Amino acid sequence: MFLLEMATLLLGIGFIAAGTIQSRKTGQKKWHIFTAAGIVPVLISVFLFICTIWLLYGIQIREPETEPYFETDIAGDDWRTFRAYSEDLHLDDAGTLIFCLSPLDGKNGYAVYDSASGAREGSLLWEPEKEADDMFKIQLKDLDNDGIKEIGISMTDGQVIWYHYREELKCTWPENKGGCFEKID
Repeated sequence: MFLLEMATLLLGIGFIAAGTIQSRKTGQKKWHIFTAAGIVPVLISVFLFICTIWLLYGIQIREPETEPYFETDIAGDDWRTFRAYSEDLHLDDAGTLIFCLSPLDGKNGYAVYDSASGAREGSLLWEPEKEADDMFKIQLKDLDNDGIKEIGISMTDGQVIWYHYREELKCTWPENKGGCFEKID
């Protein structure tokens, strides 16, 4: 692009110089047409130069770039829009332990999220050879009468795998894969 601009500029300067020299040499004004004709290539060259600089240095209008989504960015009222989540699971009567589930990509568990903040609290994992039965709802029962309901996941073989919430394991995810949920054997 710069070569085209330089050639156009030199052509224009050549015409202007030839017209000026011939006009002075002969004393005739008819050579001023060369000078006028030389101005057009100079203007074209300047226009091309400005366009090249504009394109090279990105003066054009850009759309704002979207930031990538990270699982740690989940926060606020709209955090549920990122994935498919279950309805809220109320594990206690006081309304302090409310969680929701989202299927893991490997289909061998659910990720558990705090329904209020969207923070990941743990995972409900099972063996890879087992598969959850999507036809059954997630079960909630207080099996040990401690006031906190256990979460039951129905498998396709008819078995129900139960998970118990343990307050002392809170904030241990991701080091502890289960987080604050423990599988009941």
